Amino acid sequence: MKCSKLCIGNLDYSVTQRELEILFSQFGSIRSIRIAGGIGSGFVEMMSPLDAKNARQSLNGIRLKGKVISVDECRTVH
Repeated sequence: MKCSKLCIGNLDYSVTQRELEILFSQFGSIRSIRIAGGIGSGFVEMMSPLDAKNARQSLNGIRLKGKVISVDECRTVH
């Protein structure tokens, strides 16, 4: 994994930035967190690609507030 930014999908609308911080900080330091309001998705940028990879592998498919979330590497278009 080359990127340290993760896209989080299928979030319950009540999930907070603090809850994502607690969840993802288990895998390393976080650079930024943003929840896209009203569409059930968000973005977490870890400090290193290795931390992002570990978070993705561990958290993709877990149940958070009753919904199975998806965690994937964000892809940028050049």
